[in-house]
Amino acid sequence: EDGQAEPIQSGAAPNFREIEGKRLESTLRLFAATFSKRRLAEIKEIHVLLDDATVAFSDAKDPQLRAPSPGTLSEFGCQQLNIKEVAYGERSFGRYARGGRSEQAEGQDFAGGERKQDTVFAFMDAASLRTCLGLLESTALKIKRVVPVGDLLLRRVSEKPDATSAALYIAEDNSYVALASLASGTALERTSPFGLSSIMLKVAESYKISPEEARAGLESRDRVSGIRLGAEADVSTTRVPLEDERLLGPFLRQYLEALTTTFDFFETQRGAGAVTGVEIFGTLHRIKGLKDLLATAFGGKATFSDIPPVEMFRQASDTPFINMLSGSTEPLL
Repeated sequence: EDGQAEPIQSGAAPNFREIEGKRLESTLRLFAATFSKRRLAEIKEIHVLLDDATVAFSDAKDPQLRAPSPGTLSEFGCQQLNIKEVAYGERSFGRYARGGRSEQAEGQDFAGGERKQDTVFAFMDAASLRTCLGLLESTALKIKRVVPVGDLLLRRVSEKPDATSAALYIAEDNSYVALASLASGTALERTSPFGLSSIMLKVAESYKISPEEARAGLESRDRVSGIRLGAEADVSTTRVPLEDERLLGPFLRQYLEALTTTFDFFETQRGAGAVTGVEIFGTLHRIKGLKDLLATAFGGKATFSDIPPVEMFRQASDTPFINMLSGSTEPLL
């Protein structure tokens, strides 16, 4: 905390696919250990909300996915993720326009002014998913669907059909952002290995303190809200202590600049138009000042939600989502 310790240099880039696989595996082991066999027997079906940064998304704007089949989806997913076998899911996305109203419909009638709904796809490593399902043994047969958290966010932004909007979820280990324009049928979802624990571990490693000490310190003392952003990123005019700017300034600016690049790509290269609002999720109070920093970064576009994504998922149990169990190169069970 005295600012005298030099930051520890990181080593080789981590294998995020391996990290995410182990994290999912430990979560399912905990699930299996928490419930007794008798209680598991009483459960009729299980819905899994998947917090995994290695899931890749695409919409039907990609030329390879305009006429999807199980074969083309498997080939596309394996190429995108550089893996031998892939699990994938898809669902309809977008809207129809007839007259001045937006409505869900089936079929198409271009002469009548209707536009066929588009599709959004998700892909992940089938071997990793199969290993994790195997940990649950016979209980795995009760899993009805595995929904990536990115699709939950996409559903959230789809509730605003007349706007181009975004949802950002900063979880413990990863960040997820979903952007959508239903009017143009364009969707973009990105994940990043940056979460609340990333900031805590940065402080713990740099000052050689325990993660618990770093966690407590970040929750009680604002070390981030005054960090300069963009063109104002001048250490001489920073509004936080110099050691905080030196340690966390470049780290947080890099993350926010990556988000800005994603937004710019969606607005310009995907032709979705300007994003008018960003809804932000996560237990941001654990990093004092982080909410203020995000509000500054997004200007008047940012709003903050207190509803946990898992509760949002529970409330939408009957809503169609991408199901990662719906397709795979080889059987998952």
